[in-house]
Amino acid sequence: MAKRAKEGKGYRGVKVKLDPTPAQERAFTSHAGAARFAYNWALDRLKSQIEAKDRVDRSMEAMRKAFNEAKASVAPWYASNSKEAYNTGFERLATAYKNYEESRSGKRKGRKVGFPRFKCKGRDKMSFAYTTGSFGVADAHGVKCPRIGRVHALENVGKRVGGGHVTRMTITKEADGWCASLCVETDPVAAAPKAKVRCAGVDIGTRKALVTSDGKVYPNPRNLDAALAKLRKLDQKMARQRRLNEEFWKSKRYRKAKEARARAYARVKRLREAFWTDVVAGLLKRYSHVYIEDVNVAGLLTGTDARGRVRRRNMSDMGFGMFRRMLEERAGRRGVTAHAIDRFYGSSKTCSACGAYKHDLGSAETYVCDSCGCIVDRDFNAAINILERGLAECPPDVKRRGGDVRHAVGNGVQAPHLAA
Repeated sequence: MAKRAKEGKGYRGVKVKLDPTPAQERAFTSHAGAARFAYNWALDRLKSQIEAKDRVDRSMEAMRKAFNEAKASVAPWYASNSKEAYNTGFERLATAYKNYEESRSGKRKGRKVGFPRFKCKGRDKMSFAYTTGSFGVADAHGVKCPRIGRVHALENVGKRVGGGHVTRMTITKEADGWCASLCVETDPVAAAPKAKVRCAGVDIGTRKALVTSDGKVYPNPRNLDAALAKLRKLDQKMARQRRLNEEFWKSKRYRKAKEARARAYARVKRLREAFWTDVVAGLLKRYSHVYIEDVNVAGLLTGTDARGRVRRRNMSDMGFGMFRRMLEERAGRRGVTAHAIDRFYGSSKTCSACGAYKHDLGSAETYVCDSCGCIVDRDFNAAINILERGLAECPPDVKRRGGDVRHAVGNGVQAPHLAA
């Protein structure tokens, strides 16, 4: 999307659930299969060029030109699908190969990206995208899909898109049905900052989902734990189909069991999204400056020890990355400043009263300072330290009242430390 960005324009995403007819579902499946076929065909050609040490057609335009010359023989059924479905496959392969080359040469940061692999119908997600043509919003409860027609939406997509221009629409099959993701181009409007400056530090964890520096606690909903019993039964049912059928991937009962398991996981995901949506909305409504930790989620989830298995599962269930993404994306539209402090700052091990650092913290829920004897809730202590660090790294535009921020909690409230 970066190459499509225009100067002075802003973009936002709108995702809606679709309610297609059986004929439209078959058309969606055919278009997704066409995108997968184009990807695999171009990848096979790309590997042949590399093995022959020939000129490699790594761009989307070169792949599309080669396919147009050979489509009459390799895909005589190509006319039954929109050309955008095939372009989706070429675009994804060009991006995957570019990421591989940049990762191998060191230009791309993060984990190493491997060579593109072939897509499989039962393994990879079914999706395709529209970038050109007459697509987008048809009416209040409908979207336009070339070669398919108007598809009913279960939400008021016209109201959610507003007057923005839809530059891209991706149709994806999820566990509980088909959905449309629209990239809407809008004129950037600078949100007016909140009149009243209220700052808060936020500590996230697994015991309590979120604790703010003014003492507000959001309990952990533990959505995955509530669904574990049902998920285990679905896993056992799917495993039985594996034992009973040598070619289990062709078994209709295995596919049904797999789809039921996917729907159960999708429900957990929806509950997690709904929880963080409510939390982020409350934070943006209450505060003008929100400071959070730069949590290395991937690093926390590494490890194979059995004792840490439940801890890693609880961290995955919380969705820390989802919370941060929601907060940063929606803060600008609400006139709120969201800032992530230094990743290596020891917010949990630092005393919020005297600043002493405690090397051996342990797993206790209460923080006991060895220097001043302060006793305070561990997560609340971390939230205060996050606020102080955030105020030092990214202070508000107005001057704060009071002297030492070591004893300030958000809005000048004294930290409610307990007596030793």
